[in-house]
Amino acid sequence: MTSKDDIIKSGTEDNTAAEKNRASERKAVPLRLSAALYDSIARWAGEDFRSVNAQIEYLLNECVKKREGRDPREEIRNRSLRPMFEMPENDDGVDS
Repeated sequence: MTSKDDIIKSGTEDNTAAEKNRASERKAVPLRLSAALYDSIARWAGEDFRSVNAQIEYLLNECVKKREGRDPREEIRNRSLRPMFEMPENDDGVDS
């Protein structure tokens, strides 16, 4: 029979293993920035409620997507503005 402590310990070990797997999927990259650039990114990150690291990652993702020919803002707009149903359009633009 397993005790409550064994179950808690087992769950903790599983969580630790999952965290290690997630951490191993990410790459640590040393980055040197000028003080002025860092300050600008830090201010921007604060406005967006992100850490400086998360802001840099966000900006890099946006740049890569744009370079690959996908405008992430357009994808978001298309998803959020997609109508739940299609309205028929009249040729004259006037509703009947």
